[in-house]
Order: sequence, then structure tokens, then C-alpha cells
Amino acid sequence: MYLDLHRMTLDEAKDSVYKAIKKCYKERDEILEICHGYNNGEKIKNWLRSEKFELVSNLVPSLNNNGITLLYIKRKI
Repeated sequence: MYLDLHRMTLDEAKDSVYKAIKKCYKERDEILEICHGYNNGEKIKNWLRSEKFELVSNLVPSLNNNGITLLYIKRKI
């Protein structure tokens, strides 16, 4: 799943990220690709990369694009 957070406030982005994680978990999507940007998305990126998500097993900055973070969703048992 892909989530674009451009032009969102930090609070809007947080809400969207939590909803997307739950949706990915429910639908058994393994990766949530979040595009937060790298200039104006700095606040969102910093929050995202420091947050501990219950349903996320791993969080990795994209190697190709500093404005993207990949969240690996835990597998549903």
C-alpha cells in the first residue's frame, strides 16, 4: 500500500498513518510505503521514524528516496 502525506499537517498525517497500518494489517499487506517528502515533510518524517507502532515489525528509510519510509507490517496470525 502507498500513502502520500504531502500537504498534511502532523496531526492529519498521524491519523492517516494509523488508519493505513490497521488497513494493511487487516488486508494482510506486508509493506506500507509512506511518502512524507524530505523538505517540508521533515516533522512528519521525524515523528514517523521515532514512533513505535504496535502492528509494525520494522521501519526502514528508503534507500532510493529520502522522502519515503517503508513500514513492514506484522503478519496476522
